[in-house]
Amino acid sequence: MFNSGVQRPSASSLQERRVCRRICVYDCRFANKEITGKWLEPSRLDFNGFLRILQQKFKIHPHETYVLATTDRTVLDFDKFEELPNSSTIYLLQHENQALSVSTQEHIKFTPHYDTLIQSGIYEYYASEGQNPLPYALAELIDNALSATAKNTGMRTIEIRMLFDETLGKPAVIVLDNGCGMTSKQLKNWAVYRLSKFNREDSTFASKQDGYVRPKPVRRSLNSDISYFGVGGKQAVFYIGDSTRMISKSVGSPDVHELVLSQEGFERRERNQEDVYSEIITNRKPGDSSHVNKDDEHFLHALIAEEFGKESFTAVVITGVLPEHITFLKQDFEVWTRQLAHIYHYYIHGVSGNDLRSSSMNSDYLPKIDIQITLREKPPRCPRAMNLKEVDDDMQTLYISNAAETFEFNASIEQDGGTVEGVIRYHPFLYDKETYPKDPYAVQASSDNGDDDNDNEPGVLHEARGKRSIFDCFWNGRLIPYTTVSEFEWCSWKTRIKVAEVPEECYSRFSGVLFTDDRFQVSTNKLTFRDLELKLKNKNTIFTCVVNGQCPQEKSSEVTSLPDQVSKSVTGRKDQSKTTGLQLHPSPIKKQRSNIQKEFTQWLKNCHEKWDKKVKFLGYKETITRTDVPTKKMQQPWATFSSIEWDGKIYRKGQLVKSQKTVPILYGSVVRFLLYGDYKGDVFASGGQVEVALEPKALYNKTKTIAISKIDKTTTDEAIKKNIDNDSEKLPEKLKVDWPDGNPWPQNAVRPAGTPLGSLKIEIVNKKGESLSRMPAGEKGTVIKLNIELTVVQHGPKEDQQLITCVAQHSAKWGFWFKKIETLTNLGKYTLSLNTVINESNATVFGGRKLPSYELKFTIKEGSAESFVIDAVSSTLRVGVPFDIPLLIKDGYDHSAMPPPNLTPVLKCSGLDLSYEKVEINGTTFTIRSVKARGKVLNYQQSKTYDLKVTLPGLKTDTQTLKISLLPGHPHSIHVTPDNPLTVENGNPVKFNVEIHDEAGNITAHPKQTIRCQVQGLAPVSTDCSSTGAVQLVTKPINLKIIKGEPQKLKVQFEMPSQKNIALVMRELKVLPSTRVSSMVLCSDEKLVLRNNEKIEWLAGGLLENLFYKLYDEAGREVSLTAEIASSIKVNWRTTEDVNLEDLVQGKLPDVQVPTQVHEERFYQVSYQDQSVSVSFNIVPRPDEPTRLKATLPQNTVKLGETLPGNINLELVDQYDNVTKTLTSTCVNHMTVEAEGLDKSTIAFLWQESSSSVLVTGIRFQSGTPGSREMCFTYTSYVERVIIKVTAGVPAQLKLVSEPEKPLQVLNDRGITTPFIIQLCDKWGNPSPDQRVVVELTSSPPTLKVTTAVISQPVNAEGKASFTVNSVSGPKGYYQLEFKGSFNKKPIPGPSVNLTVIPDPNKPVSLSVEYDTNAKFPAGGKFPVFSVTVVSDVGSPIKTFNPAAVSMLLWKGVPSGKTPPQTAIELKCSKPMENEKKHCFHFRDKEIPEHVGKHTIQFSLCTSKKVLFSNQV
Repeated sequence: MFNSGVQRPSASSLQERRVCRRICVYDCRFANKEITGKWLEPSRLDFNGFLRILQQKFKIHPHETYVLATTDRTVLDFDKFEELPNSSTIYLLQHENQALSVSTQEHIKFTPHYDTLIQSGIYEYYASEGQNPLPYALAELIDNALSATAKNTGMRTIEIRMLFDETLGKPAVIVLDNGCGMTSKQLKNWAVYRLSKFNREDSTFASKQDGYVRPKPVRRSLNSDISYFGVGGKQAVFYIGDSTRMISKSVGSPDVHELVLSQEGFERRERNQEDVYSEIITNRKPGDSSHVNKDDEHFLHALIAEEFGKESFTAVVITGVLPEHITFLKQDFEVWTRQLAHIYHYYIHGVSGNDLRSSSMNSDYLPKIDIQITLREKPPRCPRAMNLKEVDDDMQTLYISNAAETFEFNASIEQDGGTVEGVIRYHPFLYDKETYPKDPYAVQASSDNGDDDNDNEPGVLHEARGKRSIFDCFWNGRLIPYTTVSEFEWCSWKTRIKVAEVPEECYSRFSGVLFTDDRFQVSTNKLTFRDLELKLKNKNTIFTCVVNGQCPQEKSSEVTSLPDQVSKSVTGRKDQSKTTGLQLHPSPIKKQRSNIQKEFTQWLKNCHEKWDKKVKFLGYKETITRTDVPTKKMQQPWATFSSIEWDGKIYRKGQLVKSQKTVPILYGSVVRFLLYGDYKGDVFASGGQVEVALEPKALYNKTKTIAISKIDKTTTDEAIKKNIDNDSEKLPEKLKVDWPDGNPWPQNAVRPAGTPLGSLKIEIVNKKGESLSRMPAGEKGTVIKLNIELTVVQHGPKEDQQLITCVAQHSAKWGFWFKKIETLTNLGKYTLSLNTVINESNATVFGGRKLPSYELKFTIKEGSAESFVIDAVSSTLRVGVPFDIPLLIKDGYDHSAMPPPNLTPVLKCSGLDLSYEKVEINGTTFTIRSVKARGKVLNYQQSKTYDLKVTLPGLKTDTQTLKISLLPGHPHSIHVTPDNPLTVENGNPVKFNVEIHDEAGNITAHPKQTIRCQVQGLAPVSTDCSSTGAVQLVTKPINLKIIKGEPQKLKVQFEMPSQKNIALVMRELKVLPSTRVSSMVLCSDEKLVLRNNEKIEWLAGGLLENLFYKLYDEAGREVSLTAEIASSIKVNWRTTEDVNLEDLVQGKLPDVQVPTQVHEERFYQVSYQDQSVSVSFNIVPRPDEPTRLKATLPQNTVKLGETLPGNINLELVDQYDNVTKTLTSTCVNHMTVEAEGLDKSTIAFLWQESSSSVLVTGIRFQSGTPGSREMCFTYTSYVERVIIKVTAGVPAQLKLVSEPEKPLQVLNDRGITTPFIIQLCDKWGNPSPDQRVVVELTSSPPTLKVTTAVISQPVNAEGKASFTVNSVSGPKGYYQLEFKGSFNKKPIPGPSVNLTVIPDPNKPVSLSVEYDTNAKFPAGGKFPVFSVTVVSDVGSPIKTFNPAAVSMLLWKGVPSGKTPPQTAIELKCSKPMENEKKHCFHFRDKEIPEHVGKHTIQFSLCTSKKVLFSNQV
């Protein structure tokens, strides 16, 4: 079928396709017509030629319309016809969508896609069990090599070469063997996928066919018959790479045969529509590599060169190796070589395998198979080589080398006669670890699977094999990696028998291996068995133990046992032995069932007892000789240890143990562990002895030595302690104390001093409650009597004092007895101790155990109260001040005692009144609280002594006397004289006598004793009486304001600020009025009376006249005026000098002038004697009648054309410009304004209600010149004129007010002497002085360069800007100078000036150099003559320059730009000759430098302004 993704075939390919192409055509144009396909052969015709044949074959008219379409209705055209495959079927139709009237047939050919072959390896090896399957692919190629070398009589050599050195070519894997090789026919058969060895034809002629012959049975089935199905080699090479080259030479053949299969070849043949499964076999002589012509296959030349001298061989060369395979082969070299060594372990090492402990290397017993692996990388990396025999860490080697003993067996399968050889190997526990080999891949797998749920189950922890299966499975001698057998019933812990006790962990210490032949089916990739485990676990399978190579009751045997390794199974195949009819005959030995489970269990028990070493002796102490051992030779040496580790449990010195299988059962603690032999450190052993100290020691007091195995591991510490405690119950346990006289003292008893203790009766009892007087009978039956020792100890603050010690022996009548103790009178804590002691030694410990004892702790306290003493009391006391009398209560032994309850003291003292508040008991102290004494005393400086008697009724000694001294008490009250009533004239002070009394009326003095007198309305007066207690107090003069002449009453208060608890004393004071001046009255014309602080409205600018004043005393009587009184009268509107004293004596005051402005409210005051008596008033001026119209302008300047900012305010004012507010809202209709150039269209008069004024808005002047304008406002008869200044308007244009004469012509590079003066104007042409405007000068076109002092500048205060042109520079022509302004980023147009630039004939612009350009410059010679002309601005020569101004500059090197370097040599010009041009400067006879090389010449002209240079030569 056509594929649009494939390239279009070439012309030659199309031609070839046309030659062999046949096409079947169905004529489907007409319905109801029988249709048969006709085959056409278009030969080499193109589409047009094919149409001609078609028209002839089906008789199509020239003008008939038809289409040709494929069976999928693709219409053919020229291109699609060329792509049409051979044997295609097409329809001849009337149109494209015509329906078929009858069915048609289409011939097809189909072959498997080449992916079936090249992808087979990926399909087969996808299930890798978590490992890289590449080693198993290599194993397929090794299988083929083993089969090919099976009949070799000498060494069978197999090489695997890994060529990863890019210098030799592309990466390659080569498998090379010295086997029988392949003929051309056999090589062809190898290429056929799934052509097994059972149906191959290895010869071209049938007469030479030998057919497949099953090999004879051999031990472990190591028959090399493992190249089997015809698929493994192809799968392997295309899994490893994408191309393989098979090179082979068979025995006796002179030719070498080569076949190349590659993915690229398959794709190319499919693309060219060729037979995909076709290839070429190259037949050549050995060593001929002429056909190898690719650079990346350079290594093939060396490989082919090795063919010389070889009788037969086969080389498999794999290229296009996948990068991930290369990485794995390099990085994991040891891993995959170890896996291969495991797979072919028994082919490499023989039937017994590789035991690293064996030193036998006899080559006669080793197989003659040598598998060599080399890996070569690019230098400097060294090549790596490995012979699989040298691998010593593959799993089979580890199993064999770590096995202590083996168990061999056979399994017979009844249904097909197959026999399986089996071997089980025991790996013992040695010392501190299992010796079962660890498989890193099994650990990896278990950790990857994440199945850790059972890791902590009992019986799983620390198992040797763990969860791994027991048996690895081998087929025809090679490992089948993904199939394992977990276990059989007869070797499983779950189905164990009770014949021999074997610990469960022993069942995890053996590994196994099963060997089968090809009667058991495996998958085509040899990764899994199909039915092995199913057959082995069949109930009819017979297992037989093999001893010394024979089964029990057998005379001969041809079937032997086998090795070991493990994995899992996936797929399978049908049994090939059945298809061929070939069978391996089982051993003729008669199979008999034997009790293999019993034999295996006995073998496992023997292994455990013989090989497992689980006791570890720790803590070596010393080596001793034991005299307790009866056999003399066994008495030494014995090593002693402090502990052992046994089955994961540690036993230490001092640990409690129990024996088992001993008579009697022993209980005790470990003394030491003993091991026979000369050891110096920690050591492992299968057993030893332990020395045990029997418990309890008080009963047995000896040790026993038993075997460590006699220690009961199942018992617990609790059980051992329980038994020891049972024996301990016979020993004295405690003392039983009785009080025969009654009144027993409890623990921590408290008794009064003198209380007797006892009598005491003591009894010794054990835990069983039995009374003892001697120790129980021990080992030897010795009688040991017991006594009781009593001691009484008093505990002091520094040390204890033993008061009593006595011993009581046992009496048959009284037991142990102690009399009363009546000497306990000292206060304190005591301890009575009763100790059991040995009669003879007085020891309190027996057998390391303390004998029972008893302790009674008690306290002796004080007795009852009988007397008292008075404790410390102050000798000096104060009246009424509380004090305490502490009393110390005593018992009969002078100990402080507790006071009796309801104790009421009685106090008596002659001349004093005594009282107390309460009594208080604190321990043994009885305190009378707050005792007070009252009575008259001498004074505050002298005291008197009194006798105070204290009586406590009820005590034996109930009265004691106390001497005291008494002083006046604390301040209690204030005493003031005289009493009420008191009178005083206003303005005079008052005197009082004040005393401080205590509560008994005694004058008392104390620190900080201050009296404060507070007269109502006056400042308080304070006086200190701390030293005397009495004082005379004088107040300040009393000044009151007497109202209406009535006397006033005041309150006077006396207090002590520091004594808030002392009551205040109040007195009443009557103040009489005085004759002093106390008030003033103002009046005008005897009618108007001015009140104080009164506001008076008066006409602005008026005069307040005829003011009089009068004075009155406190009684309201008028005071006659005198000159003295009048001189004290002050007014604030006149100075003292301006006031007429005579008028004041008559009561007349000066006139008051009212302010002219209404806003000037003014304060006026008349006072007497510095304002002690005064009258004040305020005058508020009011406006007069209006006299004119007032106009107020916000500002007096406005720009022409702009509106006056703000508003003009119009008001009517009086003669003093006070606003009269007489305008009304209708006045706006009668107001007008006139001015020159005033724009009245925008003017408005607005009434302002709040101020009774008019606002004028919209004042604007539209024409005229700047200057002052008069504005005339008119309202009825009122006229107001104001002057406003009108300035120029907004800048709008620039004018040229001064300029040079025209026409303006300027020489190039010259200036214009006359300045250009620009004037800024508004739009009416008025000059504007706005200095924010900037004026700029530019040229047009810009090729003219204008030089001025400033290019742009703001205008000056007159609005002008001046520009002076210093120079203009540019080509000859016409130009313009333009003036432009800008204001707030807005342009202002300006004038332009025409300018003509003419060249300057005196201005040098260039240097022209002439010389002989064909001249040569020999080193050391003379330069040709250089003629230099100075060219002016108009192009004419300038002759006026001094020759000294022209120079020739010479330097070595290439031109350096426009100016010479500083190292240049300067040469001056020569004098002109007669025949030379006069306008030129000539340089002749200048020497050429002597050094050959490039030099540069340049000429210069130095003027007063600049230096002019010529071009560099």
